[in-house]
Amino acid sequence: MEKSAVAKFRTKWLKKGFDLVDITQLCEVIINCHGSCNDINEPDENIYHIKIKYRDEIIGIAKFNQMCAIDEDKYIVWGDEECCGEQDFIIFRKVKL
Repeated sequence: MEKSAVAKFRTKWLKKGFDLVDITQLCEVIINCHGSCNDINEPDENIYHIKIKYRDEIIGIAKFNQMCAIDEDKYIVWGDEECCGEQDFIIFRKVKL
């Protein structure tokens, strides 16, 4: 039986000497207003950004069409569009073996 995409991802990181711990449920999502993006004489249009917080530390950001870890030495975001859809993801903490 062939391994799932996430199992293959974990195996790849195990070979690099890291265990991956799923911390997604322990994260907090923060949506902040970043300011406005309208021009003069146009209605106010606020723009926002999304931050991912884990244990009082901002560890990731969500961009328009992707999410990424700020410190890739400690954290990694996995997603597989074919397996789960483009909106689904797992946030892992890397643990050196």
